[in-house]
Amino acid sequence: RIIGIALIVSAALAFTFSTLLGYRVFTNFDGVRPEAADNVGWSLSQVEVDASDFNTAIKDVLLHPDTELNNLRLRFDILYSRLNTLRLSPQYRRVYAIPEYAQTLEQAWTIMQSAVSVIDGTDQELRAALPALESQAAELRNHTRRLSVSGLTFFALAGDANRAAVTTMLLQLAGLAILLVAILA
Repeated sequence: RIIGIALIVSAALAFTFSTLLGYRVFTNFDGVRPEAADNVGWSLSQVEVDASDFNTAIKDVLLHPDTELNNLRLRFDILYSRLNTLRLSPQYRRVYAIPEYAQTLEQAWTIMQSAVSVIDGTDQELRAALPALESQAAELRNHTRRLSVSGLTFFALAGDANRAAVTTMLLQLAGLAILLVAILA
């Protein structure tokens, strides 16, 4: 009787631990899903591309002074929006743990904020400010490069750690399942 009761209690405990561990594995799969990581990686890479496009738009206007400024303003707006997403989106809050990322994002945002009045001003004011804007855009491009690299590195390491944790939990779950079968046998 005592052995039977001990086996039943052991089986109940093993089943309970297996269920709890299975739940932990299931909830941790949210961080492993590739579509979430792909979107974050794409956004971090895209901010660098958008900064390059903005820089190219400035150079185009400088080389061809009679060019319309709509494309330049559009490129600025896209870059502004992308940087604002990096600043405000909860998905990127974890990256603020990296001092270089937070500092670089703040520097890039300061440059963008200083250019808003020029971009939103008249065409004549914008054309007059293009040389200064070009040097700011080159600096901005460097900042977005550092943002992209540091953010992608962070998310790659976090993904690796998350996958390792899920693998460990799956191995523990398999061990508990084997123990449960042995107890029941």
